[in-house]
Amino acid sequence: MKKLIFAAALAALTTGAFAERVGQVYEMKISLKTVVCKDGKVSGDLVSALTGLSKKTPFAYRTQGSVTFIAVIWGCGCDEAFSGEWGTTGAVRPDDTEPWYGTVVFDKKTGTPLGGIYSEHDLEWVILSRMGKKADEAAVEWTLAVGDGFLVGAGFGKIKDTAYECGTIMKSAKGNVAGDLEIDDLLVYASTCNYCEDSTVGVCEPWPFCVSYEAEDGDIDIVECLDGWDEDVVPAYGTWTLKYLSGASKKLSDTTYITASYSFPKNSEILAQLVAAAE
Repeated sequence: MKKLIFAAALAALTTGAFAERVGQVYEMKISLKTVVCKDGKVSGDLVSALTGLSKKTPFAYRTQGSVTFIAVIWGCGCDEAFSGEWGTTGAVRPDDTEPWYGTVVFDKKTGTPLGGIYSEHDLEWVILSRMGKKADEAAVEWTLAVGDGFLVGAGFGKIKDTAYECGTIMKSAKGNVAGDLEIDDLLVYASTCNYCEDSTVGVCEPWPFCVSYEAEDGDIDIVECLDGWDEDVVPAYGTWTLKYLSGASKKLSDTTYITASYSFPKNSEILAQLVAAAE
């Protein structure tokens, strides 16, 4: 009896007897340890020599910190949601505009987008395959390229199947991530004044690792012994999680607007961009 039921279900799948397509919305959280910028005052002869500033002068320096990125992924079915591309679903709204599917990535704290919308960033699903004894597990690898930065994430997930066309759902997934980030995307320009735009006390310049230095007449002379690294990127590593948002998915199916389905940070740049693009 079970074999007959399975055969009937398989026949329905292979003959295209699906229900209609429905929206899918996912949220991916990327938590990273990386380089951040802080304000301080020069102290010590070595820092003074490295910066070219006298002691007690305000300056900006790099240090270890953390940042969290959010990726919102949506589409009409899993084929569009996980395509890593932007495109229209083929539906037409009453105002003659067409709903889009795609992905946006933004800083969780500030709501600042990494890149913009319509493929100004590149989230690619390198591996997305089914596995497990019950065929309900997933092997996942993705890359995220923004400017000169490049992250690689890998991990595993759980799958749920539905009767909808291209209705496979990634219930959840998680893993590790490592790579580098473009320093400009981390908003590393420091300032001693939030009101005065031109009061920046310096950019967070990287200091050379391999140096020779000696004190002469009270001054330290720095000689760099090794160069060649990319000063525009910084290391990053951490974890990532992906979850399916059932409530947002239902709203997307009903409203066709991602801004009416997912709660983007209020008054954020990413929300403003999406609203301006009629998403």
